Amino acid sequence: MAKISVSILSADFDNLNPTLALLEEHGAGYLHLDVMDGVFVPNETFGPELVKSLEGTTGLPFDIHLMISNPAEFVSGYVTKNTEYIVVHEEVAEDLEGLLSQIRALGVKCGVAIKPNTAPETINSVIGKVDQILVMSVEPGFGGQKFIDTSLDKVRYFAEERTRHSYDFKIAIDGGIGEGNIAKIRDAGADIIICGTSILGAPDPAAVLDRLNDIVE
Repeated sequence: MAKISVSILSADFDNLNPTLALLEEHGAGYLHLDVMDGVFVPNETFGPELVKSLEGTTGLPFDIHLMISNPAEFVSGYVTKNTEYIVVHEEVAEDLEGLLSQIRALGVKCGVAIKPNTAPETINSVIGKVDQILVMSVEPGFGGQKFIDTSLDKVRYFAEERTRHSYDFKIAIDGGIGEGNIAKIRDAGADIIICGTSILGAPDPAAVLDRLNDIVE
């Protein structure tokens, strides 16, 4: 069964607690936190201070996606009691294997993300050493973009590699996902399906999350 990880990128940050309560009540699997530095991606969001402030405000585990140019300097700031995953980008890691080991040493699970133009084979050397692989199905940096269909081929590639080598990482996918395409994403082999605007931008977020959970279950 896949889980829905809800990105709060489009949430009202001045009134987060009711949103977190709603997501928890309606079966979100994770709280997805998109950290952007305005350098690696053309937008800036929040840093460790906000993530730390959310610690203990929800029972949801944190799925933290670092879209920053120098993750090795900052990963420790995102460790909280809620943090389950810290995911970094292949495209910025000078020593990807070392960075993943650094995250693991902090007591949390490590993941690697790839942008739409990055070939899945690029991370073959580390896929047996990660807990999550995140396939970006839009260009990272902004919410509300259209899903890139070729991302499904990457999900299938990683699912096949996982089966072939008996790996146990989870496959996540992020960008442009909603009720119209989540079934085919589930069928391709994704375990963690990240949705943001399609839920929190809807008139009734709870109803949308309920329907999405029904589909992936």
